[in-house]
Amino acid sequence: MRPLLEQTYALRLAASLHSRLPRPTTNRQPGRRERFPPRFWFGGEGGFRCPKARVTPPPNPSLLELAAVVGEDNARNLVRTFLRDFPSALGALPLAERKTQHRLIHSMKSSTRVVGASDFSQKLAGLEAKLAEASLPDLTSAEIQHLVVEFEAIATPLREFVGT
Repeated sequence: MRPLLEQTYALRLAASLHSRLPRPTTNRQPGRRERFPPRFWFGGEGGFRCPKARVTPPPNPSLLELAAVVGEDNARNLVRTFLRDFPSALGALPLAERKTQHRLIHSMKSSTRVVGASDFSQKLAGLEAKLAEASLPDLTSAEIQHLVVEFEAIATPLREFVGT
């Protein structure tokens, strides 16, 4: 008797959930109600299928750890922000004064460390130290171009992670 009650409950639950499912939009005539077979809703033959989202795991241990703490969606948003803002900071470097270059490099160093590009972060730390020392020369265009190349190298797996 118990399995029959469980089956009845399951059928009632399924029926109530089915009535709450979103309906497809069609070009139907006013006042005429169209009925769609259940296979339409559940992806049967000829039915509607939702595209499967491509989920790429975090590309490095730092992002994996970050995703575990703040959630994968928040980690992806952080990476999107990094990918959006970093190129503009790179573009501002050649025309900026030394003090502004130092501030930009410091911010870029911290950002790259957060997204898991530790080697790139260490290179930026070296440039930050160079800019902090007044007796050393300013950044050269070759150093800035090298930063652009390095950024593109780390950006590829990050873009895959966020799906862009």
